[in-house]
This record gives sequence, structure tokens and C-alpha cells, in this order.
Amino acid sequence: MYQTGAKNMLSSAVLAGLAGAATAILSSGGIMYTIVYYASQVITAAPPVLYAPVMFTMHLIINTFIVSGGGQAAATMPIMAPIAKLCNLPMQSAVLCFNLGDGLGNYVLPYSNQLISYIEAGHISYGKWMRFLGKLFVIWVVLAWVLTAVSVFVWR
Repeated sequence: MYQTGAKNMLSSAVLAGLAGAATAILSSGGIMYTIVYYASQVITAAPPVLYAPVMFTMHLIINTFIVSGGGQAAATMPIMAPIAKLCNLPMQSAVLCFNLGDGLGNYVLPYSNQLISYIEAGHISYGKWMRFLGKLFVIWVVLAWVLTAVSVFVWR
């Protein structure tokens, strides 16, 4: 029982460590500034009211590659925090974008540990889960876009 929990936590810890090492390498090599600059250019290509929804969408996409919340935070927040400052977004909105991108993505990713354990415990196939959740997920994403856009005005 304890071995299974430790095994699940070990992968998150290794991922967080690798993300920290990658951040240190990118910072010391000056590459981080280039990534921040060009990512902010992608965000600022949209109208200002859409800066936060675009950042949320970026986190949702990143979540498909880094499922671990801690690992994703360690890998993306050193990049997304300066982007938020460059785009004049409140830090609370940037964190909300991260939380919604990470949280909502875990409901649909077939390799998410939480999702697979839940649908396995409920004896539900992934296809049946997606038929149930597909339309609801689209509604959640649209609501997340609205909430992140509104959050910018609330926290200014």
C-alpha cells in the first residue's frame, strides 16, 4: 500500500527536480528571456481582454505533456510569471490560468493517474467516460475562458 503511494510521488518529485534543473539551465544560458519574449508575443497578438484566456489555453496544452501539477508548476511558472508581468496581467490571474489548465486537463487525459484510477474503480471505460464528459468539458473550457478574462478586471 505505501509502496504504491511512494511510487506515484517519486515520479512527481523527479519531474519537479528535472523542471528545476531545466529552469536553472535556461536562466543561466539566457534562453529563458528568449522564451519569455516570444511567448509574450504570442499572447499579445490577441486583444488585451484575451490575454488570460490565451494563457489558460497554453497551460491546458502544456498539461498534455506534463500531467503532474507540481512538475508543471515548476516548469511553467518561472516562464509564465514574467510573461504575465510583460502582458500586464495580475499574478492571481496567471495562477488561476495554471490551476484551471492543470485541473481541467486531468479530466480528459487518458494517461492522468487520477482519471485512470477513478474510472477503473468505477469500472467505466475511457470511451464511455469521454462520451459522458466531452460536451461538459467544452462547456468548462468556455467558462474557464470567461472566468480568466473576468479575473483580470477583478484583481486589477
